[in-house]
Amino acid sequence: TFKSVMVQTVALQVGGQPLDLWLLGANLDTYDDAKLGQIEALERMIRYEQRSQGAAHTAFVCLMFGDFNNRLVAYDGLRPEHRQLNRGRAGKYELTEEGVAMLVAMGEDPEKRRELLSKDAMVYSGRDMLGNEFVLPKCNKRLRELFTLCTDVGEDVEVPMPSYKQTPLDVIISEKLGVDVTLTECISVDELKLDTSMTDPATRYFSWQDKQGKYLQRQIRSEPVAPEPEFKEEYSQNCTICETPTAPASKVPRRLSEPGTAEANLYLQHGWLDGVGIYNESTISSAKLTVWETEANVQAFDHLPLRAIVTLQL
Repeated sequence: TFKSVMVQTVALQVGGQPLDLWLLGANLDTYDDAKLGQIEALERMIRYEQRSQGAAHTAFVCLMFGDFNNRLVAYDGLRPEHRQLNRGRAGKYELTEEGVAMLVAMGEDPEKRRELLSKDAMVYSGRDMLGNEFVLPKCNKRLRELFTLCTDVGEDVEVPMPSYKQTPLDVIISEKLGVDVTLTECISVDELKLDTSMTDPATRYFSWQDKQGKYLQRQIRSEPVAPEPEFKEEYSQNCTICETPTAPASKVPRRLSEPGTAEANLYLQHGWLDGVGIYNESTISSAKLTVWETEANVQAFDHLPLRAIVTLQL
């Protein structure tokens, strides 16, 4: 995979006590098998560091933030009037205007947003819009075993507006002006005088069209469920750190399926891909996500920036 996790280690002194803080900037893969490979490699690295620090009796905490690539499942609440077959793409679905209106209404209501978060692929358990059981990807299951994530927040933390997939500001401005405009740098909306219709939720999350008129954010993606990796002797011989040898992600075959079959999960192009994770085996007394926000005023392509506060206690 060309995606990666960047690591920054910080040595702190808190009240005279040493603390090793690991900050992980994550861009996890869109393919489940490659994503699992990233997570397993990250786990090996963290556990190695823990063993090294254990002898020094230094407190250790690991925080991960970035794009975890977990979208909303096209869940069974999407009724027939909320979806339609995509013209020109056999067996593919997209949201209708009614489907867009439903998701926008849920996003604008704080309680409904929390309900929508429960449809996230990191935590969802149930059926998709076609009646098939959603298969929790092994990569998401492993990530939740290792980290406490934004999808685990309690009632005391407000769920923000979704971070993905927003219409890039230059696309909105180009459509209004009738000429192509490209914003080459991150920009604050406060610097511009925009019509309110240019930043309403329906425009922000569901109005982006390509040159052929396809609504990019309304597509319902069918993605194969990654098969369980098989034990292969030739891969285990060189494995010195991992406890359970598995085939490299690039060697695991991908099964291709039609939408609605048991081997495919259905996803919306919408949700909270960007989040924060607190490593569950950190050795401090407590770590808790106390603020979770997205910042709509800062524009940088199709994700809303994340802002969060994690409170640590030694």
